[in-house]
Amino acid sequence: MLTSSEIAANYTLIRVMTLNDWPAVLLMAEAMHAESAYCGTEFSAERVKETFRGLVDQEHGITFIAEVKGEVVGMFIGYVTRHFFSDELLAQDLVTYIVPEHRKGTLAFGLVNAYTQTATRLNVSMIQLGATSGTENDRVAQLFSRLGYERSGTVLRRKPV
Repeated sequence: MLTSSEIAANYTLIRVMTLNDWPAVLLMAEAMHAESAYCGTEFSAERVKETFRGLVDQEHGITFIAEVKGEVVGMFIGYVTRHFFSDELLAQDLVTYIVPEHRKGTLAFGLVNAYTQTATRLNVSMIQLGATSGTENDRVAQLFSRLGYERSGTVLRRKPV
């Protein structure tokens, strides 16, 4: 019989994020910032830590880690809130990130599926998911569509003059 460490060393795992994941989350946040359309904005490890602590292990937080062979290689961070105009609940993503060398597999599917299932279990009336980093947006949108998500708007951005 395999031990739990032998199983972890040989398999892919999507699990709930814990406070112990902070070092890995910070490294991935730095990498995501550097490769995304947000790279021109200031990076604040303190702000990442504040968001992390505000959502991990909290009732309104939806947070997952992707591991391959025991190594953290991806994360999903989202939350549940009330609509602006209603008391109904809405699930919203903040971050979906997978390190580049693991993007061709099924990790994104696993992270988004975990988010979708958790949001559904929390009785939200709508689940939102976006791709705004400028990194493989079309490919990401195709994956989200295959998972049942539909386009519902457009995000435009500009710098102040």
